Amino acid sequence: MTVTPNHIGFTVRKLDRSIEMLRDCFGFTLVERGPRPAGMAQRLTGVSGAEVEIAFLRTPGLLIELLSFQQPENAGPPRPNQPGAVHLALDLDDIDVALERAAHYGLCPLGEVVDIPAGPNKGRRVVYLQDADGLTLELIERAVAS
Repeated sequence: MTVTPNHIGFTVRKLDRSIEMLRDCFGFTLVERGPRPAGMAQRLTGVSGAEVEIAFLRTPGLLIELLSFQQPENAGPPRPNQPGAVHLALDLDDIDVALERAAHYGLCPLGEVVDIPAGPNKGRRVVYLQDADGLTLELIERAVAS
């Protein structure tokens, strides 16, 4: 059996806000947006009464699905230490510029910008951000060429 990635999905409260943030702050392109047929979300997710609108956004090598459940209401955002929590890691050129831009879209650091001491990203700077929906991003600054 061959397995390849298809997409990663995030459940959000406000689809417009999340689309705008990924498009305008990080350069994703909106591919598709719309509701799913009545009953489909309930059958797929097992969430009773689920009604959902989705949007797909793309950047080279990655497709993201945003899901906004109109019914039923959901609880608060997950924390990174909770089982099942997911985050999206993005490489970028300047973490300080990205933090300024991200703040405009309601992305707040969960902790500090830190230097990575070991592993495949050793020597790079990294920060976790989360928006009001709990969408968690890890921004990793590309290493400066010496």
